[in-house]
Amino acid sequence: MSLYSINSDYLDLLASIEDAEGEVTPEQETALAINESELLAKSDGYAYVIATITGQIATIDAEVTRLKDLKKARQRGIERLKGALLGAVTLHGKYESDTHKFSTRKSTSVIIDDIEQVPAEYLVAKVTTSPDKNAIKAAGDVPGTHLQHNESLVIK
Repeated sequence: MSLYSINSDYLDLLASIEDAEGEVTPEQETALAINESELLAKSDGYAYVIATITGQIATIDAEVTRLKDLKKARQRGIERLKGALLGAVTLHGKYESDTHKFSTRKSTSVIIDDIEQVPAEYLVAKVTTSPDKNAIKAAGDVPGTHLQHNESLVIK
């Protein structure tokens, strides 16, 4: 039986008890006990599934970290290979193989030594605005905002 069915049966049972002005028949008492045991079993099942998936997520996170580290190592390897080729082109000049041409290209990079010494006309200001959520919670009624109360599941 699904959790939805268990909840639906429970609500139907409560409605029938309310219709009987709070009197609980022996059949309803038995149904309540059965409903509770089904709820506990189903909830335990959900908790086990959640725990399993949480473990899988941790494994995935570890794999993502491993792959990121592998990617960085490969990128460093590429940079070493490019450095070796640059040294060869610098020493020997421009050259070609059957499939590739090797040469150098000049470029200019801007390196900022001290941002405080750079004149204002050479600076671009970037502004990011984000709400102060703690201040909004404390104030309660702030135009353009509303407080939304949430419930989250706790499984221990």
